[in-house]
Amino acid sequence: MNTTLIAMGIACLVVAGLVINLGVLSLLSGAFHFLFGRPKLDILKSEKGENGFAFGFRWNNAREPAKFDRVKLRLFNPFGSPSQVDVTAEFAAKDSDFGADVDFGPGFKEILNAEGLDNSTLEIEIMSQKDGVTHFFKMQNRKFLETYRAATQTAAQFNEKYGYVKTKPVYTTVTKTFIADALPESDQPKDLTIDSNQ
Repeated sequence: MNTTLIAMGIACLVVAGLVINLGVLSLLSGAFHFLFGRPKLDILKSEKGENGFAFGFRWNNAREPAKFDRVKLRLFNPFGSPSQVDVTAEFAAKDSDFGADVDFGPGFKEILNAEGLDNSTLEIEIMSQKDGVTHFFKMQNRKFLETYRAATQTAAQFNEKYGYVKTKPVYTTVTKTFIADALPESDQPKDLTIDSNQ
């Protein structure tokens, strides 16, 4: 009786230890993903002139498959001028790490020339309209402008470095015909033998 109780106690402790270890591992993996696995946004040098905005976006597309096709910039400037600016642009849908260069039009100049930079916040949204996935990035407008003006890498260079190039499968078309191939010629004539019952 005593050995049975001792064995059951040990089994309960082992099971409790396993459950606690699984919980701790789950929390650690979640914390690791939160700290290091989040999507990353790089501000790049635009080739579209003064209204152009180029960016690079990297995320784990195996964990979160989506086709991103829209970018939105929102300026919140409560103590400066203008107080709020909202510009949006669309680009070709991308399903893996990509760089894009878009033209925001004259609204982007308002963000670049805003007054009261220290109290203003810029929010960058990368969206997938089809999949309903949105990633937000927030920064002070002064930091954004410094990063924007100091950028040297273009979207094309970013795509060369991080872009995923899908190899196109090679399909071979089999040609079928009902006409048999010609028999090889030989020096000796061949006699046809026909099987018979005799």
